[in-house]
Amino acid sequence: MVISLLVDQRQGSQFESMRIKVDRLAENKISLPGELRPLERIPEAEASVVRGFTMETMSKGGRWNGYGDDGKTTHH
Repeated sequence: MVISLLVDQRQGSQFESMRIKVDRLAENKISLPGELRPLERIPEAEASVVRGFTMETMSKGGRWNGYGDDGKTTHH
């Protein structure tokens, strides 16, 4: 099974940003509760830690949070 994450671009085209290949199914030994607790939203200014996610695309690869396709830090 192959799962692809497609990204829509402003011009109306798409590109595949991530592909996950699954070669076997794992036995699922977890269960979810019937009801989840509500999540209390707080203003970003009151958070003790704020983490950003940046995805930059280029014609031959991309960077995610400053790391290139090869896992090495890239700076431009």
